[in-house]
Amino acid sequence: MAVDIVYTPTKTAVTQQEDAVMYYSARNVCEKLKILNDVRHVGNGGFDALGRDGGVVYVVGHGNAGGKIGTHADALGAKSLMKAMLADGLPKNPGGTVTIHLYACASGTSVRTGYLLWRKDPYAMRFAKYLAEAGFNDFMIVGYVGFMNLSGKHSLNYHMQKSKETVWSGSALARGDDAPTITFRVNAGACARVQGEEWKQYSEVRVHRGRANSLVATIRK
Repeated sequence: MAVDIVYTPTKTAVTQQEDAVMYYSARNVCEKLKILNDVRHVGNGGFDALGRDGGVVYVVGHGNAGGKIGTHADALGAKSLMKAMLADGLPKNPGGTVTIHLYACASGTSVRTGYLLWRKDPYAMRFAKYLAEAGFNDFMIVGYVGFMNLSGKHSLNYHMQKSKETVWSGSALARGDDAPTITFRVNAGACARVQGEEWKQYSEVRVHRGRANSLVATIRK
């Protein structure tokens, strides 16, 4: 029987006090999958259970500007995540398809950080390539286009007005569903995009008189 797993790429379980967004998002996914708050982390992922019939994994965390998934202090890049999941028993040749959702901000989006001119390929694409290079077969990797909020949903825009005051917006929230996704198929030593379009993240700093500057981020085609 296929299994469902919720996983944070962190060394220990994430607490509400440590990171409320990750904590509530992971538990919201558990509720969606009808799992009783069984959130796993590095060292107890138990991915060998996917070996017989495959299943679904939700990797939940912050996207850290497209670089890593986890908390802001404890996170893994695409290659490190592949190695951690392999060490936790992720089968290279499962008996059924394994779908891995990278449930984090902008995991399906190309990101440019700082003043650099070049963009990083989407985290989901990089992760899929590392799986293919390592010899994994019959995997689907799903990246999320939007920014994740406390409800565990994604929106296409956010405005950080203060360090602890963020406003999410975009059509995804208006419809009550989630933002677009992009999917890569990993099989026979290769990976290819099989669903979704190319999206790019843009960020700008707004300068204000008499108060701290704010950050606006948006994702568009």
